[in-house]
Amino acid sequence: MPTTIEQTPGGLYKQPDRTVATFPSGLVRIDQNYMCSNAAEATHRETLAVGNELPEDDGYPAIDGAFIFPHCQQVRRGSGFTEFIAAAYGRTTDQPSNFITTIQTVASGQASSYKLMNFTLDIVLPTEQVLTLETLNLNPQMLDPFDFFFINQYNTVKNITVTGSTNLTLTAVNAQGEVDDSLYRRRRNFLVTFDMFTTTGDPTGTTQDAVFVLNDPTIKVVSQSHYGKFTEYKIEVNHNITTGPTQGEAGSLTDLI
Repeated sequence: MPTTIEQTPGGLYKQPDRTVATFPSGLVRIDQNYMCSNAAEATHRETLAVGNELPEDDGYPAIDGAFIFPHCQQVRRGSGFTEFIAAAYGRTTDQPSNFITTIQTVASGQASSYKLMNFTLDIVLPTEQVLTLETLNLNPQMLDPFDFFFINQYNTVKNITVTGSTNLTLTAVNAQGEVDDSLYRRRRNFLVTFDMFTTTGDPTGTTQDAVFVLNDPTIKVVSQSHYGKFTEYKIEVNHNITTGPTQGEAGSLTDLI
């Protein structure tokens, strides 16, 4: 049997093979093997414990570290050495991906309407991070109403001003089930000025203002998979609009000025 001599007694030796797998959500898995003498096995079992970063590894292409999960596999070789087979997870981006978008038309009273985007997305977040719209890193324009309709097809939008917002109490939870009830969802007022036309398309030379009051959408976890310090989510973002004069907390209404 060949004799194996340690370069550094009690050391942990990274093996040359390293495997990286990336996923559409932004999740990344790094597989790396290590060797140590049987005598140092207990010490390096702690080094390679769940939640630790891979030794002698920069975690690339993970943007904020790759952390061991689950527990390493161990194989004692006949050479007097123990092999650790480690997997570590991280993320290649903090941005959402895999958008599936649907357009919703909202009837808003007074012969007016507008459109909103509802969508699902994938994202990888630190497990301890509370889920909010802000943590999804969405383009703010994705939450804005568009294609305003007012009284007839000829009236056109001249100007849109967000006149202010108030905060609605919101309770959120992270992947560990920890609740944060100090958060808020916005209620924004969109002051829309229309150039007015007759029903035959002739300009009247006048303008009219309408205020569209819109709450931020709610978010729903469709599915989630835990990988230690990171969790992969599929999220639904939906405005939950109801029509009519009485609106739910996530609803919308229109006032004429």
